[in-house]
Amino acid sequence: MRKSVEYTEFVRAACLWPENQMPLSNVIGKKGSVVGWGFDDTGVATEELSLVEMPVVDQETCIRSYSAFFDKFTDRDYTYCAGYRDG
Repeated sequence: MRKSVEYTEFVRAACLWPENQMPLSNVIGKKGSVVGWGFDDTGVATEELSLVEMPVVDQETCIRSYSAFFDKFTDRDYTYCAGYRDG
């Protein structure tokens, strides 16, 4: 990172595996946890942090699902994609 970050109750580090120890292909087909704020099923913004588990899919599947969006943001060597076909 370009500058230091102060950890708070809202800012924490996310631990990922070292790049040289586990290629992204090893997580395809496994489930991963996604956390964040967003909108609930009724379209109302959430105030509480949400957690959902989703399957990790390969980049080609991701890009084919919505190429206008994912083709711009998917780096085949450094990113992974997760989710279900229906959202």
